Amino acid sequence: MNIGEAFYCSQCMRPLEEEGKCPFCGYDPSLPYQGPQLEEGTFLREGRYQLGAVIGRGGFGITYAAWDSVLELPVAVKEYFPDAFCSRDVLDGDEVIPLKDHAGHYQLGLQTFTREAHVLATLQNIAVVVKFFDCFEENGTAYIIMEYVRGQTLKDYCQTHALPVKKLLKLLRPTIDGLVLVHHSGVLHRDISPNNLMVQEDGTVKLIDFGAATSLEAAENGFALNRSFAAPEQYRPDGRVGPWTDVYGMAATLYTILSQQPLLPAPERLKADTIKEDWKPRKRVPRRVRRTVFHSLALNPGRRPQTMEEFRAELYRLPYPLQTRKQKALYTVKVLAVVCLLEAGALGAWYCGTFKVPRQVQLALSATVFGNEEAGYKLAYNYFNGHVGEEKFREDLDKAAYWYEWCIRHGSLDAAVAYANLLEDGNGFPQDIPKAIEYLRIGEAAGDPTALNNMAIHYLKGDYVEQNVPLAIDYFTRAAQAGNPMAMTNLGIAYWDGVGCEKDPQKAFSCFQMAAQQDEPLGTLCLGECYYEGIGVEKNTVKYLEYAYRAATFGSDEALFRLGEFYRTEVQDYREAMYFYQLLMDRNIGEGYYGAAILYRDGLGVEADPYEASLNIFIAELLGCEEATAEFDRMNAEGYGVFGGKSSALENRIK
Repeated sequence: MNIGEAFYCSQCMRPLEEEGKCPFCGYDPSLPYQGPQLEEGTFLREGRYQLGAVIGRGGFGITYAAWDSVLELPVAVKEYFPDAFCSRDVLDGDEVIPLKDHAGHYQLGLQTFTREAHVLATLQNIAVVVKFFDCFEENGTAYIIMEYVRGQTLKDYCQTHALPVKKLLKLLRPTIDGLVLVHHSGVLHRDISPNNLMVQEDGTVKLIDFGAATSLEAAENGFALNRSFAAPEQYRPDGRVGPWTDVYGMAATLYTILSQQPLLPAPERLKADTIKEDWKPRKRVPRRVRRTVFHSLALNPGRRPQTMEEFRAELYRLPYPLQTRKQKALYTVKVLAVVCLLEAGALGAWYCGTFKVPRQVQLALSATVFGNEEAGYKLAYNYFNGHVGEEKFREDLDKAAYWYEWCIRHGSLDAAVAYANLLEDGNGFPQDIPKAIEYLRIGEAAGDPTALNNMAIHYLKGDYVEQNVPLAIDYFTRAAQAGNPMAMTNLGIAYWDGVGCEKDPQKAFSCFQMAAQQDEPLGTLCLGECYYEGIGVEKNTVKYLEYAYRAATFGSDEALFRLGEFYRTEVQDYREAMYFYQLLMDRNIGEGYYGAAILYRDGLGVEADPYEASLNIFIAELLGCEEATAEFDRMNAEGYGVFGGKSSALENRIK
C-alpha cells in the first residue's frame, strides 16, 4: 500500500522497496478482496488513518492494520461490526446498516464496544496492556485506535517454539504482574486466553481485547466468550465474578499450552471433571505447577486463589509475600515419599484420630519421622501462612518456628535462609537480628546467593557485625554472578554511588540491566533512573517511563511514587499523578497520601481543599512518610485546614 511516496506492507506495516508480496510476513495484496471489511487504502477520521489488511476478526468486530499520518506510525483499528446484527451498504461500501429486527441489539453492542475504549483509557499506565490512542464514530459505527502489536498470539507462538516450562513461566510473569495492577485499577478482563495474549517480536507479551472487561464494582456475570477458558460462574446469570475468574482463565491457558489439548468447557466439567486424568503434558511439569493449575481450575470459585497475587505467589513459589503483608499465598503440600508410603499412611491415621489435623499435615508429619527435611520445610511454611492447600487451619507461629529449627538441625539450607529472613524482617516472628545472622552464616558458608546478599548488607553497614565494605562488595559480586537479582541491584547501587569501589556508571547500568531481565522491581526502577539521569547511558525519558511502569507492574511502591512525582512536577499532568497516588493509597502507603495532599494543598488538577490536604498529610505522617513530616509540622503550626493538633475526628476517620 502507498503511504505518501513509500510502499508499506498492508498487513505488517513494514516499509517495502517495491509494491508486491511482503518478504517479511508473506502477505500478498494481489489476492481478491473478500468479506464485509473495508477496502485497503480506505481513510478514516478525515484522512488521518489509512487502513491496510485485516489482521483479526471476531463476532463483534474487525481489526485492521493501519497507518496514523499524524503520529507517523502503524496502529491497529478495531471496527465495531457484529455481522449477526448488521450489514455494510453494498452501494456505498462503507456505511454500516443495523438489520431491521436487530437494531436494539446493535445499539446495545455499540455501547459495550465503546466501553472497551473507556476501560483501555484507564489502564494505560500498565505496561502489558495494549496502548489506546483514539475512539470515534464514523460510517454508522465506532472505531478504536490501538497500538499495533507485531508478533504472534501465545497459542501460535507456543506451536512454533518448544518452550521449557521454566521459560514459559518467565514469559508469562509480566502478564500476571500486569493483571494484578489491572485488578487494583478496578477492572476485570473476563476473557483471558492464549488468543488474547500477544507475544511481540522482542519476546514480551501484550494483553489485548478488553471487549469483555467490566468493572469489579459492577460484578457483571453471564458473559462467556471463549468456552474453554471461561469460568463456571460466567455461564450462570447469578454467578458472581471477580479476580478469581481471571485466575481461572490464566490457569486454563497454562493447562492448554502444557497439555497441548483444549480444556473441557466448564458446563461439561460440572458433569464429569477428568482434567487430572486427562493431564498429559508434553514435557515434565514440576509438581508445584501442576498443583497450582489444578487448584486454580477448581469449579467452585471459593476453592481457587481469590486474587491474582495469591495465584502468582503459588505458581512462582514466592514463599513470603512481603510486598503485601495481608497477602497469604496458598500453597498445597502433598509430601509423601514412595518408599515410606505404608508407614506414612499408618502414622497419618494415628495423627488423624489423635489430633484431628488436615490430611496434608498428617502426611507431612509422617514423612518427617523418616527425616524428610522437605516435608518439615513445607510444614513450617504452612504453619506460618495458615494454609495447607484448600484446607485452612489456624496460624501457629510456635509450630512454624519449631519446624524451621527442626529443618535447620537436619541440614536444610533453604530453611536456614528462609527463617533468617523472617527473623530479620520481624515478619510474624519477633525481630531477632543476631539469631538471623547466625542462620545466615550457614548459608554464607555454603555460598548460598541469598545469604551472601543479605550478609553483604550487614557487612556494608556494620550492622551486628564488624563493618567490612570490601567483603560486602565481594559478596554482592558472588551472589550476582550466581544469579541473585537483588545482589545485582545492590552491586549496581554500589557502582552508582561509589561505595566500596570506584564510581562506574557503565557497570551500574549493566548491573541494573541484568536485574531488570529477572524482573527485580528495584533494579528495574534503577535502570529507568539511569535513562532519566543519563547514568551510563544517554538520557531517554521514554525509556525511563517504560522501566518505571515495569517496576510498578512488578509491585514496586517506590516506582508508583516516582511516576506520580514525574507527572506532577515534570509533565504537570495532575490527573495522571493522582492516579498513581491513589494506587499507593489503596495499598496504605504514606507516600500516596503525601502526593494527594500536595495536589489538594495547591489546587493542582483538583479544587484546593485545606481539609483534604491536612487530612492526607496527617495520614501520610502517621504511616511514616518522611516527606510528610516537615509538611505536617508546618501545617500544624499554621493551623492549616481543620486542626491545630491531631484531632480525634481525623483519627476516627482513619480508623
